[in-house]
Amino acid sequence: MLEPATELITINNIGDYASIIGLFITLIGFGITIYNVKKSRSSSEQAKETVSKIQNDLRRIDTVTELTSAINLADEIKTLQRTNAWALVPEKYSKLRKHLIEIRESEKELEEKYQEFIQGAITQFSSSEKEIDVHLKNKTTPDSSKLNSLVSKHTDNLQSVLVSLKVEIGKNYEL
Repeated sequence: MLEPATELITINNIGDYASIIGLFITLIGFGITIYNVKKSRSSSEQAKETVSKIQNDLRRIDTVTELTSAINLADEIKTLQRTNAWALVPEKYSKLRKHLIEIRESEKELEEKYQEFIQGAITQFSSSEKEIDVHLKNKTTPDSSKLNSLVSKHTDNLQSVLVSLKVEIGKNYEL
């Protein structure tokens, strides 16, 4: 019963043609597989890049929060200095410096001028804290208008950093 079919296949070399067609189908399938692997790898790389961008934005959001706290603390310091609550001021300067140091260390990719703003504020607030400590030790009154002027100058610079960070959040995404 199968003999006529086998004889037909043998005489017409259908087996050879089937093997050749099978080879072409295999090569086409292999090509499609390679294409899909490359496409998948590209998607994986895009996903990694997106995750990295999201991580940077989350870090920036933390920095925005930290910087907002620092600016609020600087405003509090000005109020304490205006009201001559000098015993409370050195501790506030210390906290403010800690906020700024954390920002400086976590935001290594900030523009150089913004890094300089932060470092300048850290240096100034450290000097102001020492100056107030000396006045407290000597039982003299520091010049609140001079100190508030310095705090305001650095707060304005920090506000520039804050605005720059807010603008950068979410900027690197394609819609």
